[in-house]
Amino acid sequence: MYQTLIDRYIEREMEFGFAAVSNLEIQAFQSQTWEKNGYPHRITRQDELHRYHDFQRHFRFEEFLQAATPMTEAEFGHLQDATKTIHRFAKSLKSPFVLGSGRKSLLASMHYSQILDARRAFSSPNGEIGILEIGPGCGYLGVLMALRGVPYTSIEVTQALYLYQECLWRSAGLRDTCERHISWWRALDRSTLLPSFNTVMANRVLAEMSQQCLAFYLRRIHAHWTETGTEGGLFIAQGIGFQNIPYAKVFEAFDKIGFERIEHKRGQPDSRHITTWCLKSDREAAMRRLEGVGGTADRPVGADRIRAFLADYDNDNLTSEERFIHYLRTGK
Repeated sequence: MYQTLIDRYIEREMEFGFAAVSNLEIQAFQSQTWEKNGYPHRITRQDELHRYHDFQRHFRFEEFLQAATPMTEAEFGHLQDATKTIHRFAKSLKSPFVLGSGRKSLLASMHYSQILDARRAFSSPNGEIGILEIGPGCGYLGVLMALRGVPYTSIEVTQALYLYQECLWRSAGLRDTCERHISWWRALDRSTLLPSFNTVMANRVLAEMSQQCLAFYLRRIHAHWTETGTEGGLFIAQGIGFQNIPYAKVFEAFDKIGFERIEHKRGQPDSRHITTWCLKSDREAAMRRLEGVGGTADRPVGADRIRAFLADYDNDNLTSEERFIHYLRTGK
């Protein structure tokens, strides 16, 4: 079902990526953190896709549930639709393990959507809306944005994750991902046109890439917003990520390339620190978008109602990776 997409990616990566760009560019845009810690990040067969379903979120359901609640009725409706979409996709994957609705990663993505909403990502006064996500992981924020009708573009350098995202989005028929789902070699090609966006989302990835890759992204985004005259553009990160490069180097890169840090909320678990940058030349317009942060909204849907809904799509059994971690911790 998905093998054709996988084969096509591998062929194009070889033709337009590995065979067409320099060694330094290949080195800069590879999965630095996965390489270092030995995590499997490349696949050749569709029966490997299940590895990237709701991954890297072990034992964190309650944390993400509390972060994303309470919700508005509209948000809960989007969560319900996304749950059903992801659950249908999971059932189509060949897996030796029981796959659920992706609830941990989906709740994290719902919280990202709320962060975007509070910063007026979906209602620009100039009509310039659109999200660019760097490192989408499971791709569930893309599902939520499609359900909301928000223009969404993503860049993914990790082969296995790109393919999981592509197969999920195409199987759901949510949108044509061809032009808005950008591979690492297309990101490197400066002739690749970026669709309009007024917000960049990059959660827990900035310190996980190479310094050259980070600098390349920042220069492209800076040039895009400058050339298109985008006002109030925000670059938002929740968590900086595993330190492949020191956090200080991340902040230094933003400053050197022409971004100003205008929000840095701590007082939360490390994975939920919110940091926001804007162009130094556009501070006034960017700050107006932050005026909505912390405002109140009618959010009647609490954790118990969401937990009850998700229980229809998931069981309380530990995932295969959680069982392994549990054994390492307890010997049972």
